[in-house]
Amino acid sequence: SEIDVIAIKKRLALRKEENRKYLLQNMEVLEELKEINLSEFYQANYLNKVGHFPISKASILEYFPLGDDFYPDLLAKLREAKDFIFIEIFILAPGKMWNNILEILKEKAKEGVEVRILYDGTCSLTLLKRTYPEELKSLGIKCLVFSPIVPIISTAYNNRDHRKIFIIDGKYGYTGGANIADEYINQLERFGHWKDTMLRFSGDVVNNFTVLFLEMWNLISKKDLENYDNYLVKNNKANDEGFIIGFGDDPLDNEQVGKQTYLHILKAAQKKVDIIMPYFIVDGEFLDELLHTAKKGIQVRLILPGIPDKKLVNYVAKTFYKDLLDAGILLYEYKKGFTHAKMMIGDDDKAIIGTINLDYRSLYLHYEDGVYLYKAEVIKAMVDDYEKTILLCQQVTDKEFKKYSKIKLLIGKLLRLFGPLL
Repeated sequence: SEIDVIAIKKRLALRKEENRKYLLQNMEVLEELKEINLSEFYQANYLNKVGHFPISKASILEYFPLGDDFYPDLLAKLREAKDFIFIEIFILAPGKMWNNILEILKEKAKEGVEVRILYDGTCSLTLLKRTYPEELKSLGIKCLVFSPIVPIISTAYNNRDHRKIFIIDGKYGYTGGANIADEYINQLERFGHWKDTMLRFSGDVVNNFTVLFLEMWNLISKKDLENYDNYLVKNNKANDEGFIIGFGDDPLDNEQVGKQTYLHILKAAQKKVDIIMPYFIVDGEFLDELLHTAKKGIQVRLILPGIPDKKLVNYVAKTFYKDLLDAGILLYEYKKGFTHAKMMIGDDDKAIIGTINLDYRSLYLHYEDGVYLYKAEVIKAMVDDYEKTILLCQQVTDKEFKKYSKIKLLIGKLLRLFGPLL
């Protein structure tokens, strides 16, 4: 019911306020950023003010251009766990990927490692039994389900937990587009080759994600966990000149953190902006800023899927093509298959990687997370991967677009009226 949403909103606001003491900004880092770039300083201030997400120096970052690359690294780090493993995931599907992860989690639980898993309730509709949390608990694994779908009408079901967070001992964290299902590591072909991206991070930024996870855990369990200090690691072993902010976004605080951070990159760009997304259903404000960026003479490149996972959503995305092309945006479709990566890179020195799609659901309705990077060494790897991915794409020109089905475009335009529901 609507009352449920109000209650959740109040609980979440209270959790965030309580968590302020755990995520304090190192003022020396902020002052250093201020000296380097005032625009980035203001963006860091914004994320700190609206979400209590401090900026820190970047430390030991590893970029994975495919789920196939991320997966073995994750397994290796899970095997190293000594204290705790936290996993927050949107899709948890039976298969090779989950089976291998679960084997390690079972062993770790036997060793006394605290293992917590939180997955979105939509999994219970088709992928997992409703009793699955009890099955995991019998293995020594703590499990909660976010907003299980039950036959009661509530707008709360519109707000899904779309985050992908993996935390090991507070020392390592991962986020990006990959869920736990075999298509994400190309062990199951559904829509051609699956292109996803993930980032591993360490250092103080891991604490941002640990607090995000515990915040959500407490929100669902409706009771407080023991002191967060048991899970926070202060290491400050930065080995990079760059800066990093781990942040979350939720639909209940009237702040579109993900959208505003994407807009920041567009507004700050002086030379180029590179974007790769699975979906493109944006509002007028975002579209205007994107077109304005290109019309100023800044190179904007956008990669979308060649083989979509949701045809109707893809029809809607194509209704934006003419405006994009007319503004001079270089538009590409991934010939090999489906792009599930969510990345934006500006001027090769700032970037976002995380779970936030360019669609209404991600920007307004879901719980999301992301990493914002500035002058971090790892951005070079992201740029390099983008250039390699472009070579696997078909450029969409005016000539190509004119060949596109008029009927599908008409369907897309009609569906665009229902953009917030797609």
